[in-house]
Amino acid sequence: NKNNIWNIYNEGNSLYKQGKYGEALPKLKIAYEVKPDPDLMPWITYQIGNCYKEANDHAKAIEFFQRVKDNYPNSQYVSSAERMINQIESNKANRE
Repeated sequence: NKNNIWNIYNEGNSLYKQGKYGEALPKLKIAYEVKPDPDLMPWITYQIGNCYKEANDHAKAIEFFQRVKDNYPNSQYVSSAERMINQIESNKANRE
């Protein structure tokens, strides 16, 4: 039911904004799978990427940031997603 999805998304969004990325991720992923609102999808996709980044799952983070770029090329989150990909790749290069 749509209200439940919005409640789950709002909980995930609230946890995300508190920096509780590990707790936010499963809720955001449920919202991502259900796609409650097409206008919200670029933001949810970006949030999931950032949760993975914060969890040091860089492969998954890049995958979701890339989805922002590929699936929502006109979104306001594209430049942030590109910046995050570049940051992850540059950090990886510095560690090698």
